[in-house]
Amino acid sequence: MMTVLGRTVLGGLVVCAGLAFSGTVPAQERHDVTIGYQQIYNPWKVAIVDGAFEKATGYEITWRRFDSGAKVITAMASGEVQLALAGSSPIAAGVSRGIDI
Repeated sequence: MMTVLGRTVLGGLVVCAGLAFSGTVPAQERHDVTIGYQQIYNPWKVAIVDGAFEKATGYEITWRRFDSGAKVITAMASGEVQLALAGSSPIAAGVSRGIDI
């Protein structure tokens, strides 16, 4: 059973995923997404294992684990992942390099 915090985080991520893909991909192609995450504490790992994101969004999600935020940003810049978790420093570095994050 998911905690209130877990449901809140899951709900927030589902909303973010919906906003990220609304209007950017034709409707007939909205079924696959790759999401990157770091091996850090995050309360939504249970939802990843349970398939809750897939059930809530209807997307087929490929999860990719990264060892650092810099690698996450590099993967986003190359288009390998569409959504990801990274710390503020890697995000700031990516934005300063002109990556559309």
